[in-house]
Amino acid sequence: MRRRRPASSPRSPSAAAGRSSSTAWAPSCPSSRPPSPRMPRPGGHSRGARSIAGLLLGVFFAALPAVPPAFGEDWKPVADGVDYRLFLLPGPNRVHVARMAMSAPSVIIESSIAGGELGAGLETVSDMARRYDQSVIAWDGEWGARGRVLVAINGSSFDPETSEPYGGLFHSGWYSLRYGDLAGGSGFVWTHDRRGVIRGCVAHEGSRQVVTRLADGSRFEIDALNVRRPDDGLLLFTPQYGAATPESRGEIEVVLRVERPVGVLPPPRSVEAVVLEVRDGNGGTPILFDHVVLAGKGPAATGFLRGLGRGERLGMSQDITDLGFGCRSESGFDWNDVYAGIGGGFVFLRDGDIQHSDDAGAAVRDPRTAVCLNETSVFFVVVDGRRDDLSIGMTLEQLARFCRDELGATGGLNQDGGGSSTMWVDGRVVNSPSDGHERVVANGFMMMAVEPAVRSTRFGPGYDVDVQAPGDVRAGPGPMYPALQVVTPGTTARIADTAPSLAGVFSRGSYWWKVEVGGELGWLAEQSLVTPNVALSWFRLPPPPRAVAD
Repeated sequence: MRRRRPASSPRSPSAAAGRSSSTAWAPSCPSSRPPSPRMPRPGGHSRGARSIAGLLLGVFFAALPAVPPAFGEDWKPVADGVDYRLFLLPGPNRVHVARMAMSAPSVIIESSIAGGELGAGLETVSDMARRYDQSVIAWDGEWGARGRVLVAINGSSFDPETSEPYGGLFHSGWYSLRYGDLAGGSGFVWTHDRRGVIRGCVAHEGSRQVVTRLADGSRFEIDALNVRRPDDGLLLFTPQYGAATPESRGEIEVVLRVERPVGVLPPPRSVEAVVLEVRDGNGGTPILFDHVVLAGKGPAATGFLRGLGRGERLGMSQDITDLGFGCRSESGFDWNDVYAGIGGGFVFLRDGDIQHSDDAGAAVRDPRTAVCLNETSVFFVVVDGRRDDLSIGMTLEQLARFCRDELGATGGLNQDGGGSSTMWVDGRVVNSPSDGHERVVANGFMMMAVEPAVRSTRFGPGYDVDVQAPGDVRAGPGPMYPALQVVTPGTTARIADTAPSLAGVFSRGSYWWKVEVGGELGWLAEQSLVTPNVALSWFRLPPPPRAVAD
């Protein structure tokens, strides 16, 4: 039976929004249909006259829409190519939708990681949005551009004990966490050629996850990616793991510098890396923004790593075999193009067809978070729930019908929901989390505006610069990265080698230089390397002197 909206329930004063083709979405507020015309009492009218009147009434009502339009707000622009809208639906239900045009050249989708480190803890969607706002990203094949966060939502379910998200993860072109082999759906991904895609089953063939010595072509398999150490084998750690590798005895670690993110690139192709240091110790090796660390245990892995020398060039190759939604045969999807992605839940809409789940929770009206798409747009969807006076939530089938019938989506999947469901738009949370406040979560998705790279040319590699003001040496170019050490005036900092696109790169109000201080590498803001007067004059001039905009 259809539930009526309580009299105290808030209702948008905006004009009616889109309309649905399913009676499941008929509003329970007073109908927007015109009232039925008052016909005169038949009295002495003939049966024929009454029949004609009935026929006219039938034609009249047949011309009305099958379902009254849903109430809600109009689409509101957030940035070029990104809009937000609140739908007020029967139940009552409040549905928050952010829409991004895939063809819009200045906006992309990016993943977010709680605390900036896998498994290091949990964080609210708002805090993740603030963390990644104005961060350096690797869109268009190289680092330098900055991402301005426009919209953010919560993401994957996660292990409550370890805080590690379920499923795999791509971040800014890095393959950061492997998807489970033959584990069902792999979730939503965003590609370098501006496509949103929902993928199914995948597998990793061991012989295609390799490190190659470019001098002689010899290879060694990578056994794991960004996980705690097995007893034996070769592990690859990327910056998304955390500020340093985990503590562990009896191992060899090799620090390598890269000039682009290490994503999926199957052999014989590879991302080149240069050996900076071979460490024989107990772990705890810093992982900088442009570094990866190979860690080995056991005679085979440690023997391979001990044979590497400083300055040697290696190739890093990884591959994903896409097996579609049935895990039965290889599909044509190329994971080499993936830029961002996180693990997803049940795919409730595929090729426009609603998919039905046997899980008992699918039939419960709950708060929901989803990603939906069609040929032109990606939609972030958050449904409020567990509030009879405001929004009761949706079943998965209701969510699928909404995405298909209201948004025109042809694909959609569920993300972590319940009290975790949160949408942040342009600086604030727009939905009503069921706990009354934001929950901390493991990861999420963001819609970002891409801002062009700006770089300082004040210094160059090999410069020795006296520190002029105290500052934190950080793991990456920006205050969102962990501090590794503090430098004081009079300390000498040497400008270190990095990718040309990262030299003097601008982020969060500062130009950042990779430096070596006391034998340790890190990133230092230019304000610490020039006198206060020079720093002030630098930022007063528009554009700053000697800055180069790409």
